[in-house]
Amino acid sequence: MSAFRSEFGAETPAATTLSPSCEMARLIREKDWSQTPIGPVEQWSPTLKIMVDFLLANRFPLLLWWGPQYGLKQAIEGRIRALALVHSLFVETRWIGADLSTIAAQELAPYSTKNESRIRVDGPPVLLEPNAAQAIAVTLHELATNATKYGALSGADGRVDLQWSHDADGLLKLRWMESGGPAVRPPTRKGFGGRIIEQVIAQQKGKTAFEWRKEGVVCEIAVQA
Repeated sequence: MSAFRSEFGAETPAATTLSPSCEMARLIREKDWSQTPIGPVEQWSPTLKIMVDFLLANRFPLLLWWGPQYGLKQAIEGRIRALALVHSLFVETRWIGADLSTIAAQELAPYSTKNESRIRVDGPPVLLEPNAAQAIAVTLHELATNATKYGALSGADGRVDLQWSHDADGLLKLRWMESGGPAVRPPTRKGFGGRIIEQVIAQQKGKTAFEWRKEGVVCEIAVQA
């Protein structure tokens, strides 16, 4: 199997803001987001704002965001979909939060439709408050997307193990482990997906660690929940 560096190994410029002088920011502000699952800009969550900042920081943000006639492209649609799915769980609990196992099931179900054994999820019931739930949902989306493009889920024999524990003091420890995919080599630079993960978890005062094992990427997260 050939080595891969993953999306997390590509360079991404520093984050920006929705500056009026930025053409991409103008297009974002002009769109009526109130008609979408994520709602108007002024109500966007910290997690979504971090994702938007990173998209704007890309050298070619229009290519990431907009297709013909300014239609949303897949790069942002997937991330918005991840947030929309977890928002639907908030409605069910009247905005108390969302269960971690349900979030994981929603995010990872598309990758195990043909072979359920490709993804194993194991952990106790944990109810995450809305901001933490959104951060975890986006994290799982980024990890799964990267695994599908470059990692364990890019081939027929790869698998993912997702495990978590919840300490008595409220510390949630989540571990994503890939195996059976292309051989891994450590990236030389942090990439787009990895930066998003680190930032959204840091927003929750958590920590993120990546381990580039030859047999597969390992990502460990610790956050109060």
